[in-house]
Amino acid sequence: MYAPVLITVYDRVEHLRQCIDSLLRCPEAPHTIVYIASDAPYRKEDEKAIQKVRDYVKTIKGFEELVLFAREKNLGLQDNYKQAREYVFERHPALITMEDDVVVGQGFMRFINDGLEKYFDDNKVLAICGYIMPGGDGLEEKPFFLNEQTPYGTGIWKHKESLTDSFLSPLLADEFLRNWSLFHSLEHQTPANIRALPVIAKGDLIANDIQALLGMNRFNLFALFPPKTLTKSVGHDGTGMHSGVNHELQNQRVYDGFFTIPDNLEVKLSRKVNEGIVRSQKSFLVTLVNRSIYMCYKFIPGFYRFFKPARKMFKAARKSFSI
Repeated sequence: MYAPVLITVYDRVEHLRQCIDSLLRCPEAPHTIVYIASDAPYRKEDEKAIQKVRDYVKTIKGFEELVLFAREKNLGLQDNYKQAREYVFERHPALITMEDDVVVGQGFMRFINDGLEKYFDDNKVLAICGYIMPGGDGLEEKPFFLNEQTPYGTGIWKHKESLTDSFLSPLLADEFLRNWSLFHSLEHQTPANIRALPVIAKGDLIANDIQALLGMNRFNLFALFPPKTLTKSVGHDGTGMHSGVNHELQNQRVYDGFFTIPDNLEVKLSRKVNEGIVRSQKSFLVTLVNRSIYMCYKFIPGFYRFFKPARKMFKAARKSFSI
């Protein structure tokens, strides 16, 4: 039996169309149930776009079954996903989760399903991921492990999600911002994520992938990855909630072949890929900003009152200049 796919969507019908078209190219599609969680509008001007999404979903064919959750009131991204995940986990032991802007290669479903079956009982492996960040893409010749979980197509298990959910506590981010050893280890894993830690630590942001990264780093847990990325997001075109335009990510090449997971694969960190990702993100300025955040958060009372609006202004400016 193949794991079902859960897709969350708001108002981007063309992104969803690309996502569905790519999934239908996978040989496992006719044997796969797809759940689509369509959130209701939070503002009146989005009503027509959301209706277009729902009208399109009703035309989709080619999967074993398609189930639409058409929300009657706006839940927000996090609750829309969480309620749909709970429904699916009442009926299936595992699922593949993605957002509407993810496109996949033909080998995506096979790799994720094989990984879900192979590591079902391994408590050190929390997820099977299809996406690799550009700095680590193509560095290994066979599947590998990292102490992090990427978005853009991820296989997860029902019996391991209680542990992953525990990582969503703001206290974990706070611990990383007060413990130099933990902070330093994160700097040597994904430096680009550190800027979000104060907002997560104060409970003003839930970022599943970053918070899973913190927990997996803290307790030395892993996710499995293919040698080359089997997915990417086409939402780096200025339409995403948290991103502006990023041409490198938007144009990242998705591998369209198939990978086999070896039986004797050792569950340990791929230092080659980890170092490649760090090299792609790290610079003198990034290090300076990150360490300034650590020092100010830990030692300056009231720092967050200035940091939060400054971060918001910076993100708005970056998004506006990138369009």
